[in-house]
Amino acid sequence: FNRLPGPALALWKFFFLKSHLERLLPFEENYNLAAATEIKRATSLPIITVGGLRSAAAMENCLSYGLDAVGLCRPLIRDPGLPGKFQRGDSSRSECSQCNLCTIYSDSEEPLKCRGRGKR
Repeated sequence: FNRLPGPALALWKFFFLKSHLERLLPFEENYNLAAATEIKRATSLPIITVGGLRSAAAMENCLSYGLDAVGLCRPLIRDPGLPGKFQRGDSSRSECSQCNLCTIYSDSEEPLKCRGRGKR
């Protein structure tokens, strides 16, 4: 979106940004688990799941279903030290609020960072 010319970007933000950030469905941690486990049953390939993983418990749950690994993006943008916290036994959840502002600005010339609207 940030590659739009200045006036077009301003119009997009004014008219569409709010609706782009609103959720059609409520956030559910680990929302791809069912699909990932079904795919795992259908193939011998390693399966790495993603999708709303915010806690060590949710990640361990994926592995207990036989998935090979989990992938993280937004939680690591919010807190790059999250895996280290888990290794040290800290079971706190990621503070990522799922606002998606990091993805909206991901193609800008600015460094990738959390632009979170606060903890939810």
